[in-house]
Amino acid sequence: MGVAVTAWNQELRDQALPNYRAAVARCSAWGNQQWVTALYGPQVSATTQAIHTQLMRRKKAEPSAKRCSQIGSALRGILNYCFHFKTVKRITALVQS
Repeated sequence: MGVAVTAWNQELRDQALPNYRAAVARCSAWGNQQWVTALYGPQVSATTQAIHTQLMRRKKAEPSAKRCSQIGSALRGILNYCFHFKTVKRITALVQS
């Protein structure tokens, strides 16, 4: 957790987040703000809370990013179908004339 807190305080957010996740996975007590405050003080507690909040924000943003990607894939499929359909119609018209 020390690496996560230090990285966060140095504004190295992308380095802090995986280190925080790993520390909480090893010792779930890190997720208990009262425990962190009692043992490490309010500054470390505030930092771990800030890291946790950022993780939750990113988790909330993931589904909408995935949904946008799915919509984009569907639109690409529709456009490819339309392009293919128009091409087939043009070729058919050329062959019939």
